[in-house]
Amino acid sequence: MKKILGFDCSSTTIGYCVLNWDEISNQISFESADYFKPPKDGNLIERIAKTRDAIRKIIEDVEPDYIGVEEIISFMKGKSTAQTIIMLTTFNRMICLLAYDWLARSPELFNVMSIRHGLKMNKVLPKKEEMAGLICQHLGIEQPTADHEVKELVKVTPVTTLVEEIASKLGQATNGAASAE
Repeated sequence: MKKILGFDCSSTTIGYCVLNWDEISNQISFESADYFKPPKDGNLIERIAKTRDAIRKIIEDVEPDYIGVEEIISFMKGKSTAQTIIMLTTFNRMICLLAYDWLARSPELFNVMSIRHGLKMNKVLPKKEEMAGLICQHLGIEQPTADHEVKELVKVTPVTTLVEEIASKLGQATNGAASAE
């Protein structure tokens, strides 16, 4: 059983999810999902250092075999300020460096649109608000009904999808290797 850890980083919240992947059956099972709120107090270097320490602890606790990180969206017209992009890039690449330290290789990076395409159940690209329900369908877990639980799930849904995409990619590589033999 392999462990996959995925991170979805914004300038204010870092979501993460852990899935277990059975290489033989190519089955994916949900283990956990949570998020970390980087501190807003202190100077920039102090905030980055505290965030780094928290993410390092998450990685050490999970002991993943694979780590995926949602790639940075460099520009969204009318959506992101320069300050937001700077923080997003700083946290994202800091997580990539921690993943590199743990794995001794670069983490998998996934474009947000490829994640959405990987989640869709038909030809229609899901809307952001539909993603929580879709990920529950993919993982075979019950969708929360309490408002606060739904909000928590929405915070980690993109990263859960990212981790599932990693498992799918790994499964294709494994299946390809098996068929090549």
